[in-house]
Amino acid sequence: MDSEKTLILFDTNKIRNVLKGSPRYDSFEFGREFNELKTFLEKNKITDCVTLVITEMTLSELLNQKKKSYEQDISDLNSIVLRLRNLDNVSIPELALPEENFDCITYLKPKVITFLEESNVQIIKIENEKKALVFDVLVQKVIDIIPPFKAGQRDSCNGQGFKDAVIWETFKQSDIAKDYSTIILFTGDSDFAGCEQEVEEINFKTIKSTEFLIQELRSIYHRELLKEKYKKVIRNQYLVDNLKQLIASEIDSNPKDIDIVNLTEKIIDNPIDLKNQFTSIEDEEYFENMVGFISKIKVNDSEYSVASLFDLGSNEIDTIQIEEVQ
Repeated sequence: MDSEKTLILFDTNKIRNVLKGSPRYDSFEFGREFNELKTFLEKNKITDCVTLVITEMTLSELLNQKKKSYEQDISDLNSIVLRLRNLDNVSIPELALPEENFDCITYLKPKVITFLEESNVQIIKIENEKKALVFDVLVQKVIDIIPPFKAGQRDSCNGQGFKDAVIWETFKQSDIAKDYSTIILFTGDSDFAGCEQEVEEINFKTIKSTEFLIQELRSIYHRELLKEKYKKVIRNQYLVDNLKQLIASEIDSNPKDIDIVNLTEKIIDNPIDLKNQFTSIEDEEYFENMVGFISKIKVNDSEYSVASLFDLGSNEIDTIQIEEVQ
């Protein structure tokens, strides 16, 4: 069975770089939480299962924040130099700063493209033919104060939540959700609360911390993570040959007639779960340093489910259970 596909949509507050020394104007990258997530995906070999996306609005917001920060830094620097240079025994050399017409956003755009490509981050945009529709939707949501718009004084909407609304409508109008089994909005606040009611037909979740996001991905890709963890065992041809021999002995067949359709239909490495699977063994401690594989096999016209208990210490199959699938 193919692995489930997950899409993670980032809110601006989850990718803004606030690390020490940031923002920098000679480079473009996301912040710590993005790096933690990317490291987890790469380490566990599930980058092909998880798609990372931002909206065009999010990218524009990040770049504009950087531009404003740059302009403020230049202004502050000039003010500081002006205040200090007339002090006794202070000599401040002329600083070689960018030209007055230096455009921070234009300078960064090639670096943005490179970063997004290297990080496998996709940008979703509102298609030109849908912009009028999105505008009408936003206007109606402002009037009706529908999330992520919020009520101001006297229960009227003062426009608060506009950027979030554009991010949300960009996601909705893109139709990207149809290609994924799980959609996760990764945001640091509750500004999108209530939006999930508009997408009840999809498996949509809002997650606010990297810890919970990784926990969710561990749950979704439990089997894939276990396959990566025990890949050396799974790829061991001796295990396959030994398993065939044991199966042949149990059902009185020739090992050459045994076809292992799926060696790792399920992987179990929790002692409690192993005890529940191999009920003839009562001592839970017996399962320490053991892993179980549920395999799908075929022998001629018959199909079987085989549970094998593998001892990681001796690199041997400890026991097997065979059940014919009717």
